[in-house]
Amino acid sequence: MKKIVFVSIGSLEKYLYDALCIDSFLAEGKEVVFLDLSHWLFGEERTQRYDFVQSIGSGKDFEKAIREHLDDQTYFNIQIHYEDRFFTLFRLLKKFNCHLCRFEIGYLPEVSVANRAKNYITQPMDMLRRIKEKTLSFLARKLGLVKIDFDFIFYAGNVALEVASKKTHKAIAINYVDYEYYRQHAFGEKKSTRAEHKYIVFLDAYLAHHEDIKYNSTLKRLNSNEYINALNSFFRLLEKDLGLEVVIAIHPKANYAPDTFGNRKLVKNKTAELVFHSSLVISHHSTSISYAILGNKPIMLIYTSQMQEIYGLNIMPFMQVLSDEIKVPFINMDLVEELSIPDVSKMAYSEYKYKYLTSIESENRTNDEIITSFLKED
Repeated sequence: MKKIVFVSIGSLEKYLYDALCIDSFLAEGKEVVFLDLSHWLFGEERTQRYDFVQSIGSGKDFEKAIREHLDDQTYFNIQIHYEDRFFTLFRLLKKFNCHLCRFEIGYLPEVSVANRAKNYITQPMDMLRRIKEKTLSFLARKLGLVKIDFDFIFYAGNVALEVASKKTHKAIAINYVDYEYYRQHAFGEKKSTRAEHKYIVFLDAYLAHHEDIKYNSTLKRLNSNEYINALNSFFRLLEKDLGLEVVIAIHPKANYAPDTFGNRKLVKNKTAELVFHSSLVISHHSTSISYAILGNKPIMLIYTSQMQEIYGLNIMPFMQVLSDEIKVPFINMDLVEELSIPDVSKMAYSEYKYKYLTSIESENRTNDEIITSFLKED
């Protein structure tokens, strides 16, 4: 490998940069290119911070980019799952017989088939749409119209391994980026600025404004004011009952006014550090909950009545499954009257760790060591 071309949607933030181990490729002298398909696939331009990022505005632009970078030593890292709406993208990869790889990472507990069936029964048009998409996807794969087989896949956790094994014959175990960040703090590579404090941390998901909602036609936006007011009321109850301050670990893409959460501290890009030294973690449905699980921190998963109404058939079932899997309370903020710090199930946390975050093969190695070793053998 001389060059790796990442193909993705959205801004290349520091978190994704680290999750894709870009520094490891650069350190080994590999050329790195990142193709952002947001404009082509969703008609939106994304602000980018790295000079190796290229915005792709159309299918012709993507074909041009393939021709520009294509050779036997170039691998296209596809961070987009195949769906019928992305047919042209995967058809072009097939046309040019590109070498493909990907990072199979960031998995969370899945809703059962029975629960998904309930969703489709209550939304028949969505069910028909999904049947159409699945049928077209099956035919495209069966007829060999698209390229979805990968030369190799980096995977984090046993669930990701199951997925990767269906797409490649060469799966390499790595750690999810949350596990990497946790290890840095656990082994003292970074010093905390809040280690002497006891506090509660809320893992903000930027739920009322997150850009992912634009990409999913089944999701609607929350009433932002109602949502924020519910959070602040809940935070006041927490602070009163537990005698601890609430600190907000704001989402990397969030842009809140300083007084959005009252006088509470807003901290960006230090989520792992905040969780590592906290007394309690509260969240909705976020991969960042991994930090709390790895640190054996008490967790509350919270929601509002508005969320239950709007997301009762999509986000809420995922939150319930996560709550059940790691055995933590699932709390309606609008209805709760009294709060206490919940117990921790270390067995459930350990099972989660190996299902979604790391593996026995990779847990004692850094991703940099794993990627470097792979590239030297390649």
